[in-house]
Amino acid sequence: MFAVNPNAAEIDGNPCYPNLASIPEKVDGVVIGTHPAVTLQIVQECAAIGIKNVWIHKAFDGGSYSAEAEEFCKQH
Repeated sequence: MFAVNPNAAEIDGNPCYPNLASIPEKVDGVVIGTHPAVTLQIVQECAAIGIKNVWIHKAFDGGSYSAEAEEFCKQH
């Protein structure tokens, strides 16, 4: 498991990467738990680097869900 956050270099002493492409190992899947305004950007990055398994956190007030991101995932 890898943490990705463009605003942090580490979390609890573990490295945090600024984006998915900077992770030094192959990533099989991504769980998106962020503001829905950036979810589309994240799923586009997943597609660009070959990550095919994506879970978008959905909870109260929609969580990270974005209709545009869902449609992009369906098409890709």
